[in-house]
Amino acid sequence: RAAYYPLENLKIEPSFAYNENEFATTVDDNANHAGLNIEYKPNDKLKLDLAYYYIRMRDVWLEAVGGESKNIVGHHNLFLSADYELNANQNFTIMFGEYAGYGKEYYEEYTSIGPIDTQHIIRLVYTGKF
Repeated sequence: RAAYYPLENLKIEPSFAYNENEFATTVDDNANHAGLNIEYKPNDKLKLDLAYYYIRMRDVWLEAVGGESKNIVGHHNLFLSADYELNANQNFTIMFGEYAGYGKEYYEEYTSIGPIDTQHIIRLVYTGKF
């Protein structure tokens, strides 16, 4: 993983892994994948995030139930978010999809790349101190 800052408020992180273990899963970042994380902060109050992963995994269900031979299948996972700071004590976030570690300052500690396919979930999150 590497981070590239083409602009002061734009961070691009490509991610790639090749693993000869055909049974590797997305429990961590060791599954065969190519991905891209983009973080853009147009101002001090708004942060936009995009994460996309193309993951190739062995489909053991097709092999066991479907009677097919070794089957490697590609999957797409897309995650989008917008985080807006209303004031010093309140934030509003809208998210589409699923991405492990989102919102953590050091999300690398949460090394799972999440589900293999895009999760069609929209979350609205309001956080604040009362």
